[in-house]
Amino acid sequence: FTAIQKMETEYPVPLSAQPIVLKDMSGERYKTEIYTGGDKPYKVYDVGGATADGTGTYIIMELDGQSARRPYVVHIPGMDAYLTSRFKTDEEYWRSKWIFRDNDVTIQSVSVLYNQEKQKSYTINKVAKDSFVIANSDGIVGDQPKQRFIHQYLEFFNGLSLEAFENTNPIKDTIFATEPFATIIMKRNDGSQNKVEIFYMPINDLSRVKFDDNGRKLLYDVEHYYLGMNDRKDIGLIQYYVWGKALRSYTEFFTKPGTPTPTVIPHQ
Repeated sequence: FTAIQKMETEYPVPLSAQPIVLKDMSGERYKTEIYTGGDKPYKVYDVGGATADGTGTYIIMELDGQSARRPYVVHIPGMDAYLTSRFKTDEEYWRSKWIFRDNDVTIQSVSVLYNQEKQKSYTINKVAKDSFVIANSDGIVGDQPKQRFIHQYLEFFNGLSLEAFENTNPIKDTIFATEPFATIIMKRNDGSQNKVEIFYMPINDLSRVKFDDNGRKLLYDVEHYYLGMNDRKDIGLIQYYVWGKALRSYTEFFTKPGTPTPTVIPHQ
């Protein structure tokens, strides 16, 4: 709505460039209808791609159900960026990529469960307004780490997001057929719960690191994981750089917080 309100015509597309622009717009454009009341649109136009310098956007009006003969370049004054992305109709493009935006104030409990290395698992529970206890993989509450270590850890959950949704990935069902590397279950003070499952991502053409330090071929990407969420209705891509700080082991809470121990990735 901000783009609709603020964008202005910058200049008409030169006659010599019109055939190329119209050809490009015939392949990908977003039809926009503006209504101010009733069933008939007040204004209709198609939004195309960006100009060569990336500061303008091609647009063509629709008059009486027919495209106008001449496209224009529009922009938002004072902003050097094209506007096409603001008109995309892919629902997934608009979905929030935030998974956790929580902290020690909103969190009631967090469980991190490692399926292959159960001894690393733990659960943190709130026992008072500003106090938490951590239990090991057997649910035993023994000696406790410093409270500030737990609070610092819980703050990591204030910014955990997806890199991208992967719901159209052809191996989605194959990934869900494997065992999750880790599961995180968060319960909040308001009674809501969020459960996500983390899966290894097989090495692929986009993987930057394909061999370990000894030259052995890796089976899985060391920089990315797949994340299953919403009862596996959705799958996304996450970065170890972002999520690694939340994937601590139980014993690490009893040492000074720092970079978590890297997960051992299987190799061939």
